[in-house]
Amino acid sequence: MTSDNRKARIPITADDKASELGAEHIDAAAAHLADHAEHDATVLSSLKTHWKAVLWSGTVSMALVMESYVLQTLAAFNAQPAFSKTFGVAIGDGKYQLEPKWQVALANASKIGIIIGLFVNGILIDKFGCKRVVISALAAFTLLNLVVFFANRVEVLFAGELLVGLPLGVFNTLASVYATEVCPLALRGVMTGYVNLCWVIGHLIGAGVLAGVADIDSQWGYRIPFAIQWVWPVPLFFILFFAPESPWWLVRQNRYDEAGEALNRLSVPRIHGQNNQTVALMRRTVELERATQIGSTYAQCFNPHNGSLRRLEICAVGYSSHTWAGFILQNYVTYFFKSAGLATQPAYYLSIGAYAIAFAGTVICFYTQGRFGRRTPFLLGWGFMTVLMWAIGGLGFSGDPNSKWAEASLLLIWFATYGLTVGPIPYIFSAEMPSDMLRAKTVQLARIFYYLSDIINGVVAPYAINPTAWNLQAKAALIPAAVSTLLVVWTYFRLPETNRRTYEELDLLFEAGVPARQFKKYNVEPLKQRAIEHSKI
Repeated sequence: MTSDNRKARIPITADDKASELGAEHIDAAAAHLADHAEHDATVLSSLKTHWKAVLWSGTVSMALVMESYVLQTLAAFNAQPAFSKTFGVAIGDGKYQLEPKWQVALANASKIGIIIGLFVNGILIDKFGCKRVVISALAAFTLLNLVVFFANRVEVLFAGELLVGLPLGVFNTLASVYATEVCPLALRGVMTGYVNLCWVIGHLIGAGVLAGVADIDSQWGYRIPFAIQWVWPVPLFFILFFAPESPWWLVRQNRYDEAGEALNRLSVPRIHGQNNQTVALMRRTVELERATQIGSTYAQCFNPHNGSLRRLEICAVGYSSHTWAGFILQNYVTYFFKSAGLATQPAYYLSIGAYAIAFAGTVICFYTQGRFGRRTPFLLGWGFMTVLMWAIGGLGFSGDPNSKWAEASLLLIWFATYGLTVGPIPYIFSAEMPSDMLRAKTVQLARIFYYLSDIINGVVAPYAINPTAWNLQAKAALIPAAVSTLLVVWTYFRLPETNRRTYEELDLLFEAGVPARQFKKYNVEPLKQRAIEHSKI
């Protein structure tokens, strides 16, 4: 046993726990072959054999474009004159401004709905599977968007955004869960990273639409963006009727033949004969989790004895770091550029540039996450972004009017770093980190933590940068700079490397209490053999 192994506790899985479950015998040789095949496959070979899985995962993730677009457009409407005129109050000189209390309310209405939707979604996915849940959510969004589109009072708009948030709570986590459950190990990072790319695409489309309607001085300046929200759900609703269900969900339901059929639909015919081996590996992973008392309730996510609480912490901090990374400034980038002296339309165009930079960074991350893993790029990204935020905050104390352009330039560099590292990587490791039994619920809770953080941002940000309130401008960057410094320390000590680890291996590493910095090189085979020998699976 290595020195690393002596630092960890060997998981105990008793024979009677497995026998109590009445599990059928699992073909150990088949599971072993599937385990080796997962590790031997490359991205290119997996693309050739599982291109159907890529297409279906990518299609489900497109629903996230809609969620991102909705949140992006509503936040940016603070800089839209027609929107401010309809829902705001006169502030003199023929100008209108949404009151800070309604800025706060509208910024958080959808997020409150999303939090409720997330909690319910965790229960629904376990009961009905990914396919039926996402189709139902698409239908609900199509109907509820009518309230938003026809709103003519700020109170009605608030109610509409709250209701729309309920189905939006499904799309983000379901896309990540579906991607990680239908794709093989080699494609897991690419397709969960693609979920973040869809988020960036939604922001990019939103910024482009807002730039296009910026000079429309009528109600259509904001109703057109609301109408565009119907572009995604209608075609996706019909396409996803033909999508295969998650094979992992089918295994958890003990529907092994159907899991094999789902894998056949996700792969090319020449490897259909190997899919029974994959089902055997899935069954072994699920039964090992059951033997180590990993349940499937929300309460189990907080269990500190089998690694579940540690996994939840990593996922929650990873997702919520998106808010704290650019606290106050990130979601109000157009508003920030206007405060730098840009007119409305140029401010929108510069925000498009910011999201285009983030888009390019995310695409590059498809390669870097496979080459360098998750932990190292995430840590380096945090370090550089922290320096940038301290610099932007420091420039806020400069009396030079030209410093605002330096602030905007640094913010663009920040977006590039974010898109390459901190933006996509949490989508990858947060989908990989949970146990199979608790994957949906862990991701749901982690996203709830994200939206709670985002609500704090939505409350503080309008007051921090609003010229009628605190008017901090660039000095507001000092807050995320301080939080980012703490997150650099957290990442170093708490974030493990998950690249090229199967779910079974991650289960064993967490159960054994392996320190985060040892995950990458830890020899998991002794843990694997010990667990298999001490169970009847």
